[in-house]
Amino acid sequence: MEVRQDLIATSIADALFGKTRKAVISILFSRPDQSWHLRELARIAQVSPTMLSKEADTLLAAGIILDRKDG
Repeated sequence: MEVRQDLIATSIADALFGKTRKAVISILFSRPDQSWHLRELARIAQVSPTMLSKEADTLLAAGIILDRKDG
């Protein structure tokens, strides 16, 4: 099997995940003991709250992250 030279610089994360999912997973797993408000996480990830909500729903459904209602 031949490796294309233009693909060598692509990381595994880039190949498997989109920008939003990579940002969310990176932030959440870098601080696993911290709870995040959706808007705060969206701001840090530099994505819209709507887009982050869709990614969070996918990660929740897969059991990768947990959801907690506060208030």
